[in-house]
Amino acid sequence: MFTLPAGHRSKWATMALWVMLLVAAFPLASGLDSVQSDDATDRLPAGAESTLVHDVESRVPGTGTDDVLVVYHRAAGLTGADDRAVGEQHDTLAREFDVRMPPVPSKDGTALMFAVSRAASGGEEATSAFVDRVRAVTADLPAGLSAEVTGPAAVGADIDAVFEGIDTTLLLVTVLVVAFLLILTYRSPFLWLVPLLTVGAAAFLSMALVRVVAGALDLTVSTQSSSIMIVMVFGAGTDYALLVVARYREQLRRYGDVHAAMRAALRGVGPAILASGSTVALGLGCLFVAEMNDISGVGVIGAVGIVATLLTMLTLFPAVLISLGRKVFWPRVPTLGSTPPASRDLWRWVFARPLRTAAISAIALGALGIGMAGLSTDLRQADSFTTTPESVTGFATLAKAYPGEGGRPLTVATPTDRVDDVLAAARATDGVVSAETDREGRGWTLVDVVPAAGPDSDQEAAVVARLRADLPGGALSAARARSGWTPRRRARGTPGW
Repeated sequence: MFTLPAGHRSKWATMALWVMLLVAAFPLASGLDSVQSDDATDRLPAGAESTLVHDVESRVPGTGTDDVLVVYHRAAGLTGADDRAVGEQHDTLAREFDVRMPPVPSKDGTALMFAVSRAASGGEEATSAFVDRVRAVTADLPAGLSAEVTGPAAVGADIDAVFEGIDTTLLLVTVLVVAFLLILTYRSPFLWLVPLLTVGAAAFLSMALVRVVAGALDLTVSTQSSSIMIVMVFGAGTDYALLVVARYREQLRRYGDVHAAMRAALRGVGPAILASGSTVALGLGCLFVAEMNDISGVGVIGAVGIVATLLTMLTLFPAVLISLGRKVFWPRVPTLGSTPPASRDLWRWVFARPLRTAAISAIALGALGIGMAGLSTDLRQADSFTTTPESVTGFATLAKAYPGEGGRPLTVATPTDRVDDVLAAARATDGVVSAETDREGRGWTLVDVVPAAGPDSDQEAAVVARLRADLPGGALSAARARSGWTPRRRARGTPGW
């Protein structure tokens, strides 16, 4: 079975079949974006309360809004020039967007803020353009005065900016790292290209298979999970290539015919690669039963990637390697009857003292694992960024300048005939600043509930738990935190804030 690609004619048949397979896979692989989704609610279980609220929101008539908050801050206190500059920018934004509240000063006189909204339409690109426009208007300020644009739409735009181009960037970095390692290992100007291009074919096939499997199993495939799969494919494929090439090089010193040498190599290393890859694929496949949809999706598409890599490196890679003959190893071409280079002193020392080597390795691994003791998996939304964007620093500025004025809004869905009871229960919940109706239709009403706690805090989680417990029977006891921050409503006629 393993030696099939190593025949005089079968190697050409194998490569021809792979060319046809990759051509057929092209429309599927290029359309992977059609099954990708980075919506947070798509990652949650279907029965999660947040998912239920999201489903109700999508059925309630009316247009949602993209909302941002602009917060100005001067640590030494605002000046008259600051007030005039803020007023001018407020008026400029009011002519372009929905601005229903005047600039609201903080009690300590160091900050001003107001909300800017627009009807949500045009998708993520339109939202990002809206946020960029607000930031452009608020960029020209007196010296010493800072402006930060935060809120739900700003956070969403910053997250989209993080994922924009992540596939290309990650792929390029992965290819460069793998190419460097292969060149360092093989020390050949040609040989490193063979496994690199073959693994690229495995990645291409994986993308096509993921699109098919995701559609069949209704999997959640995010940009992040598909990028992880590509890295796994390149990592596993390179590993398998190193094993095949090492054994093939050995056999070339024993056989004059490259086909016989590859058959001997595949008989020796093929079962080990198959066992290794199958173990990894089965382990990843176990994640399919995970409750979180994104974790379940990562497991399945990861397994698909490993299976595609196994197929590629045990069929296409040997066929291509044979077709290039011995000269692909230039300048270190293994010839018949030659002896391999002598082992380095390090490896002789390793094999001569196995117990000491094992002890040193265990101590080193234990030392490296000490950091796991303090590892926290409690990740907040702000932890999604490697650098702190403006929307996150804006949270901190608002929390400091407007303490206790409110956190990001929570959305509660309730049957319309119970809305008064829900409003009363929400307002009576400890830690809730305000509760107001948003929009209604088809028997449901959406209620915006503003907690006093800041975003992603333990206090906010406690308010959500209390709110769910306090909602009356008959109401949909679900609260979904929107990604943003909103202050306490300061005046009548300023809906949503």
